[in-house]
Amino acid sequence: MKTIKFHSHLSIHFVDAMIKRCNELSETKDEVTLDFSNVLSIKPFAISLLYHSIKQYFRNFKRLYIIEPRSQGTREYLKSSGFYGQATTRKLNRTTFELTPISKHYEQKVLEYLEIIKDQVPYLHDNILFITQLCMNELTTNVKDHSESPFGCVVCGQIYSKKKQIHISISDYGIGFLNSLLTVKKDLSNDIEAIKTAVETQVTTRKQAVGGMGLQHIKVGILNVNGNVSYLSGLGMVTYEKQKKKTRRIVKKLTAYVKGVTIYIIIPLVYTDEQTLFEEISDDLFN
Repeated sequence: MKTIKFHSHLSIHFVDAMIKRCNELSETKDEVTLDFSNVLSIKPFAISLLYHSIKQYFRNFKRLYIIEPRSQGTREYLKSSGFYGQATTRKLNRTTFELTPISKHYEQKVLEYLEIIKDQVPYLHDNILFITQLCMNELTTNVKDHSESPFGCVVCGQIYSKKKQIHISISDYGIGFLNSLLTVKKDLSNDIEAIKTAVETQVTTRKQAVGGMGLQHIKVGILNVNGNVSYLSGLGMVTYEKQKKKTRRIVKKLTAYVKGVTIYIIIPLVYTDEQTLFEEISDDLFN
């Protein structure tokens, strides 16, 4: 029996450690116990990454053991997110977007998520609601059209009322940006360049010359409402955020490989008239 022990905070700020544990689970040769005992907080980003690793694990094993977090709040979040599976899921609140595998009926699932948001945040500005819907529709459609993911994608999200933010993570288990774009951009040499090409140019892998603007629209729309978005694929992670009326691009070379694509979005719940469209991109910042 192999034990995979998780650190205290499972978020995008500790991305390398999170990916390493996910890969350890999906590649294991033994039955596994996931030890969450020391975990104090879990973000949707971590839940969506773990989902695909668990799917891979169950191709070879029938049982997966879990040591629950000692923190009651963290235990409740894992249950309300649907992480333990339908048999043990409890609807503890309506601020959690239950972990949802999507392989068909993409648009219907997006509408269900939007109803949760509107129910919990009745004051939400139409512009933010529109951007949220655009992002989820575009990203789930991209999975269907380009990812070649055997599982479709998985969506997990959370409304943070105190922070006044919506966090949404969309993850697939497909071929990733680099392998997809090499069919039309043979000069690409690494995952970071592939992510930037996919997000910042009009490139498309469709046989017909249509599309290719979806990821650009998502980035600009999120920045327009003072949000941020991170793209992870292979050994690359690129984050776009607004800073002093310019787009700040943060580039990170990962130490562990991300299978497919994971996109993590943070959108503010509060909209002001000062939020405007920012086009200029500053120099890369390497972590």
